[in-house]
Amino acid sequence: MRIAAIALMALLAVAPGAGAQTGSLRGQWDMSAAADPTYTGIMLVDAQHRATFDASGAHGRAQSRGYAKFDGARVEIILTNGTAVSRFVCAALSSDLLECRAIMADGRFTVPSILKRIGPGPVSLMPASR
Repeated sequence: MRIAAIALMALLAVAPGAGAQTGSLRGQWDMSAAADPTYTGIMLVDAQHRATFDASGAHGRAQSRGYAKFDGARVEIILTNGTAVSRFVCAALSSDLLECRAIMADGRFTVPSILKRIGPGPVSLMPASR
């Protein structure tokens, strides 16, 4: 659940900044978490704001799917691993750098994680039709 929450934060990280206002969340994002130096995560966001997240760290490996939505001056990211749902909010430090926090069940926020865009990302995360 912790990894899913970190993943969600990554999605949310695509929130408001220069790119977010024009809907430019699409990309491949690398995530780092100061609270867990062994943690690594990659999030893909497509042109329709669908997202996948794959991470590994001290608590094992996690894979999640979800989406990002704009909410005023921030981005909210919702991810699920099929069992738990994680919610994140992010602030854009630049169009390619986000600071995200997971929202806990009691309304508290986690320590921030950083998402850095490292590539253009896929046009679509939907399976190719035959």
